[in-house]
Amino acid sequence: FFFALSKVSASGKGVLVTGCESPLVWHLARHLDDMGFTVFAGFTHLSESEEATILKDESSGRMKVLQLDITSETQMLEASLFISENLPDGARGLWAVLHCAAWVALGEFEWIPFNVLRKSIDVNLLGTARLTQIMLPLVRRANGRLVFLSSALAKIPSPVRGIQSATQAGIEGLATCLREELRPRGVDVSVVAAGEYVAGTSWLNDKLLMEQVKGDM
Repeated sequence: FFFALSKVSASGKGVLVTGCESPLVWHLARHLDDMGFTVFAGFTHLSESEEATILKDESSGRMKVLQLDITSETQMLEASLFISENLPDGARGLWAVLHCAAWVALGEFEWIPFNVLRKSIDVNLLGTARLTQIMLPLVRRANGRLVFLSSALAKIPSPVRGIQSATQAGIEGLATCLREELRPRGVDVSVVAAGEYVAGTSWLNDKLLMEQVKGDM
């Protein structure tokens, strides 16, 4: 996908990127803006995000930051409406959706609180699936593409990462089926499978791990 980006014209193309509170995804959104795309950058907690303010201030006027919690039906529908009303001039629809929102749960499966399991599935699988459904009409109109961020855990099981492995495998299974369904409709589907990227994003620290143990989120 990223190799293909160097071969397309970014002018007049809109891209939705979820999970922009992650440093890696934040830099991706910034890079896409630098290339000339109109970027809709989704943040789970926009009002509390210093990173969102910096991204907006340091990017071009094409950058749009959105409040987008992919476990909220209302926010996903509102994002769809906002995007449809703010597409680049002449754009028929949304050129790409980059599913990068993720929430990492770690621990021996027997001891993970159920609400932690539920949140992991809601964010990493169900939210991604529902957002895909909501955005597909816009993507189809542009003969666009869906890009799903996965990880090596989808195919390499690892102790204390059971629920993470399960959700990543689910995403890859969904993407594989969607690729076949959407090919006749002119929509491409890609999976970007990163390595074990959890530590590199600094999503997890002692405080967050203790919150998961207690079931507080």
